Amino acid sequence: MKKLLLSALAILLLLTACAMNQDLQVLRENDEKQSNKIDKNEKDITSLFVRMDEIGSGDKPDTRQYYQDNQQLLQKIQQMAMQIEKLESDVRRLSEQAVRMQRLEKKIEDMDQAPVATQTVVQTPVINSSMEDYHYQKAREAYVANDLAKAAEQFREFIRKYPDHQLAANSQYWLGECYYGMDNYTAARNEFNKVVDFYSKSSKVPDAMVKIALTYKQQGQSEQAKTELQRLVKQYPKYERMDLVRSLLKEL
Repeated sequence: MKKLLLSALAILLLLTACAMNQDLQVLRENDEKQSNKIDKNEKDITSLFVRMDEIGSGDKPDTRQYYQDNQQLLQKIQQMAMQIEKLESDVRRLSEQAVRMQRLEKKIEDMDQAPVATQTVVQTPVINSSMEDYHYQKAREAYVANDLAKAAEQFREFIRKYPDHQLAANSQYWLGECYYGMDNYTAARNEFNKVVDFYSKSSKVPDAMVKIALTYKQQGQSEQAKTELQRLVKQYPKYERMDLVRSLLKEL
């Protein structure tokens, strides 16, 4: 009876290992897809910068085309930021899954090597998953699928449930992006302002300030947009997208 029980447990462990192997494979494939998307966006961004330089250096700059390229560049940067976040999340999950896999393999190995007389019942390992990461991922998927109303609801729910989580600032930022994508610029500005006010140490703050300026610009409030961008230049002089900020200032 004891041998039969141990055999059943060994089979259960092996089945769990197979399932985890499948999960690892899916994560690796997803990482490869995200890396390819990031590479493509980097090339597109480089091309846009080159084209914008050519437009700006001409005798008669095409202001409208320059603005359109700016908007497209911002969208590409946002897409790449989302893809990088997903890649980082998948890498964390891949690392955690690999560690759990190693532990499981060790348990199976110990069962095979241990004498029957000294073997004890081995509990089935529990595969832990982060509920927070799961909720955040679902919200991002809705955003990428352009289901902005659903994404906004899920990002808001994430902030309500996990206000102190490391992804709360990101959720707040993407909540603003949802409203911006729905052309509700006043609501978007309110949400972006919360990033600045409540998550002042987050790397998303300067991005949020750019979008605050763009909401003003979209509503024809050029002076307010200019003030916001000047504040960004002063507070974050090493902002990685300062070229974009300066080009927006020139337009205003």
